Amino acid sequence: MMSPKALYRSLASLLTLTLIGCVNPPYNFSPNEKSASIKLLFGNTLSMCRDNKLYRLTPTDDSKTVRVPTGKRVSVGTSMSYSGYNVTYSCTPFLSFLPEENTKYITDSNIINNNCHIDLVKENPTTRTGVSLEPSVSKRDCFVSN
Repeated sequence: MMSPKALYRSLASLLTLTLIGCVNPPYNFSPNEKSASIKLLFGNTLSMCRDNKLYRLTPTDDSKTVRVPTGKRVSVGTSMSYSGYNVTYSCTPFLSFLPEENTKYITDSNIINNNCHIDLVKENPTTRTGVSLEPSVSKRDCFVSN
């Protein structure tokens, strides 16, 4: 018989896999649809909510970069979990932004002091750091309707 701790970890893993997009369909671009790119510093998939539908965005190669459609505000997020001494943290932080055509973005997420964070910046080679804040970033504004 499975111990309660092992059962809890199994359920947390199942929930995490569900939230990261294993059950969400991939977003299919139409032939002439414009896009931007997002480099993932954490994880290998990104969930995207657009028009109250949840999609999975997965890199097509080893670059850890996904395409995101432009022209409408989207919400993006990722699921993560961390197991420490007698506790497991799991969460799915999301943010929304208005992607611009042919723009390169970078996203990172982490659990810091038991709080989930996701950040998104825009690549900008004219700055000292090579990135700049994306002014359209806001809290999640797309929710999946059943």
